[in-house]
Amino acid sequence: MTHLRRVLPACPRSPLLVRGLLAGACVAALAGEALPSTPVAPTLAVVAADRAADDRAVVTLAPHVIVLRATRTRTLPAKPARVAAPKITSRPVTWLRPCAASVNSAYGMRWGRMHKGIDFGASYGDPLYAIGDGVIVGVGQQSEEDGYGQITLIRHVGGIVSAYAHQSRMVVQVGDHVRAGQLIGYVGATGHVSGPHLHFEIRTETHGGQVDPRAWLAAHGVDV
Repeated sequence: MTHLRRVLPACPRSPLLVRGLLAGACVAALAGEALPSTPVAPTLAVVAADRAADDRAVVTLAPHVIVLRATRTRTLPAKPARVAAPKITSRPVTWLRPCAASVNSAYGMRWGRMHKGIDFGASYGDPLYAIGDGVIVGVGQQSEEDGYGQITLIRHVGGIVSAYAHQSRMVVQVGDHVRAGQLIGYVGATGHVSGPHLHFEIRTETHGGQVDPRAWLAAHGVDV
């Protein structure tokens, strides 16, 4: 043990090097010095910690055994900060023309009866577009006495309904969500007509409450 005491003070401060040097010292002590006849009580020595604050080494010395236990603590990385989800803004309300043609018949009394919409002088097969975002609430052939022929109805924000009559073909179905400017059908001559055109209405109810479409569109920034 005399050799072992001389080696311990000069040990480096690294736990791994301590283990190697102590093992060599123990072999040298056993080879060059007889073990005492009386058992030596186990001695617990605390070796200086490594330079890192989280390194600890404990050496247990017994008559024939040197045990080195080293532990190292690990610092887990901090959890990343939660990023707030971006706020979703609502789509701005946009209104457009239902077709490219100009108006050739106004809203009001005509031929002794009320003309409940405006007529666009479009050609057969011209495309028709939704005037704004909405939901399709009606598609099909109106009764013969109504004279609308094939018609599409779109409910918009605020409950306003736009109607597109006399179509030759329709490309939407009830329940479809449409955007302003989306294709909904084509100009035709179905119903009570003298030629192909678009009969267009603005309604406050699905099947009634017609108002002047030209004035309504003008109030919403659309010039027809």
